[in-house]
Amino acid sequence: MKELITLPSLYMLDEGSFGHWKARMRHIIRGIDEDAWTAVELGWSPPCTIMEDKTYAPKPKERWTKSEKTASKFNSKALTMIFSAVDMDQFKIIQGCESAKEAWDILVNHFEGDKRVRKIRIDHLAS
Repeated sequence: MKELITLPSLYMLDEGSFGHWKARMRHIIRGIDEDAWTAVELGWSPPCTIMEDKTYAPKPKERWTKSEKTASKFNSKALTMIFSAVDMDQFKIIQGCESAKEAWDILVNHFEGDKRVRKIRIDHLAS
């Protein structure tokens, strides 16, 4: 039987405490499985196959290998956790994401800024 993962409301993302939410989510997702967190860190994309004309096309699901199915499953679990821990306005920002990494990166960029903005903030705090 497949398990349903739900989060209590205390794990919902509060815009004023993104760093706290991020740390908790990292451990919640790792608690599901380390491979679920790997999907957040490294990303996931649907398996592709090389066509005769040397272009890539999505591989039909019935031809996915066991490891491709497993990677997809862990990405889905991580993405479900992220989707479950945001409110409707935050969900609108990430609703089109197919990978947990994409959703995670969008939220980090939205709440913390890109690498350049984070460096400026750190430099400002250090001065």
